[in-house]
Amino acid sequence: MQPEDQVPFLCDQVYWSQSRQGVARGMHLQLPPHDGRKLVFVTSGRIQDFVIDLRMGSPTFHNVWSDELTPASMGVFIPAGCAHGFVTLEGEACVVYIQEGDHHVDTDAGVNMSELDLGCDMNTLTFSERDRALPLLGEFTSPFIFDQ
Repeated sequence: MQPEDQVPFLCDQVYWSQSRQGVARGMHLQLPPHDGRKLVFVTSGRIQDFVIDLRMGSPTFHNVWSDELTPASMGVFIPAGCAHGFVTLEGEACVVYIQEGDHHVDTDAGVNMSELDLGCDMNTLTFSERDRALPLLGEFTSPFIFDQ
């Protein structure tokens, strides 16, 4: 098997999210059999981007990676089995997703951001009803197995 960064990336879907300052989105992913990798980048605005590894057996299992993304950033590659979210830091932001596989409502999942240590005050952020209803990390049973 090839390392993940050497496996060809297939673009099946491109979509975007527009948010204003103080809005939080995430942490989202697709469950098998509709899981896939994503490339995420910002075309306008500034966000704090978050990825959490939900792959059982991974050396970074349950670790959160974070970085600020702007239109000048290179973007973020997100492996299958990792959930993604962001907080809009200023003004309006447009986040673009290039994703393998099609979106399927029945396998759309995620974990609640509220208990994660993301370095920001969760009480000041705006969340969608959907994101507030996501299970806490300890309640999420991961179907993902890390495969080197």
